[in-house]
Amino acid sequence: MNTPVALRELIRFAALTLVVLLIFLPVVIAQDGTEKWSFRTWGLVVTPPAIGSDGTIYIGSFDHRLYAINPDGTQKWAFETGDDLKRGPAIGPDGTIYVPSDDGIFYAINPDGSPKWMFPLGNSYCSPAIGGDGIIYISTRDTNTLYALNPDGTPKWTFTAAYPPFGLAIAADGTVYMGETEGGINFYAINPDGTQKWVFAQAFLNTHPAIGVDGTIYVGSPNNRLYALNPDGTQKWCFSADANLGSPSVGADGTIYVGKWGGVNSALYAINPDGTEKWELPAADGIKYSPAVGANGTVYVGSYDWNVYAVNPDGTLKWCFPTGDLVTSSPALGKDGTIYVGSSDEYLYAINGSSGGLADSPWPMFHHGVRHTGRAPGPFLDLKINGSNDDISVPCTTILSVTLSLAPGDYQGVKADWWIFVTKDSTYYFWWRWPGNWTYSSTPLRALNLGLQTVDNYTLAQTTLPVGTWNFTFALDSSNNNYEGTFKDTIKVTTY
Repeated sequence: MNTPVALRELIRFAALTLVVLLIFLPVVIAQDGTEKWSFRTWGLVVTPPAIGSDGTIYIGSFDHRLYAINPDGTQKWAFETGDDLKRGPAIGPDGTIYVPSDDGIFYAINPDGSPKWMFPLGNSYCSPAIGGDGIIYISTRDTNTLYALNPDGTPKWTFTAAYPPFGLAIAADGTVYMGETEGGINFYAINPDGTQKWVFAQAFLNTHPAIGVDGTIYVGSPNNRLYALNPDGTQKWCFSADANLGSPSVGADGTIYVGKWGGVNSALYAINPDGTEKWELPAADGIKYSPAVGANGTVYVGSYDWNVYAVNPDGTLKWCFPTGDLVTSSPALGKDGTIYVGSSDEYLYAINGSSGGLADSPWPMFHHGVRHTGRAPGPFLDLKINGSNDDISVPCTTILSVTLSLAPGDYQGVKADWWIFVTKDSTYYFWWRWPGNWTYSSTPLRALNLGLQTVDNYTLAQTTLPVGTWNFTFALDSSNNNYEGTFKDTIKVTTY
């Protein structure tokens, strides 16, 4: 029987497709938990990787270098320091990478790998944290000092602890939290101006803190406890174990994940928001560093037993990825679900994963997110002029459409102080509340104690402006005590 040519071609195509599927389908199915690529440094990799907005992975090594690695595993550049890199890098809003080295220098490195500035710090036990205003926080054990540095590397203020500082986290209102090590028992809350807010002096809290959706601070301790502290410094609850507890992370449902490192007593805990145990997964050796929580609820964590574990939300083991030595690097998750983690075998590993990226939670991994800012998310303010977030220059006859949006985030319904103002030649021009009226004033008018609600692309004004330079600022101050704005968005308009 003669088969038409078109039918023969269709059958041939179908057969070829089936062969391809049979060859590659098992690979696709087996991807989760398998190696995507590995990158060798020439020293131990104990620091958690940070990931830039373009997908570049930054990792430090005991070979004295900070590496920038492309998403395909190839080297982008390497920056040489004078000693080991034991603390994780953090990435600023402009892409600057900040990292301390054991050579006593705190480095600011441009995204192209060139040096931006260097600050003589001394030895540090902390990874840097970055405030919403761009201030960089880093500490030294040499003088027990916490530094607040301006983006240009100059000191803004210093705070001296009783013992060497350890672990930094920044609350949404700008409060800086910091523990102590080498025998210190204090856990500090420091105001954005460098003054002490409070101190909790009942534990050895020398792990990296996490911050919950309601502002609760979670911090582990080598005295076998995980503490939950209220934002005012009082104890909310304390979870006790039979071995040291490490650095926690928080899932989308508020579950706190924390490792236990005590040899045969090692485990990963899931703890309910009220401080009760949800489940415990035993491990062969210590789990000390922050887990990473995926969008699908999978928890990823490294262990002293040389393995990286993926754990289901119910506490059952999903898969285990072996490395060649201790895993003391906290994992980071790429947007595509790839897990990046370092090992003391000198490699950075990229592991295939199906999590869909980080969980939408207040603190899903080490130092909050892949940029390692160590900062809790606050309200999102968005000011636009003629549909743009950028500074603009226009003729004075141009009608300017001023719109604003507010996503309260964790601050939904919280009473706060918010306003929009324009400055020109040190004169303030205010809109009070919204829609409000255009008001000329040298003294700010304030909208006090109004609960924050979602505002979406609200048109505040359509107007022309005389010739000059006008600075528009949409600001919010959750503390009701100043006119600067804890959170703000600013646009400069030049009219000619």
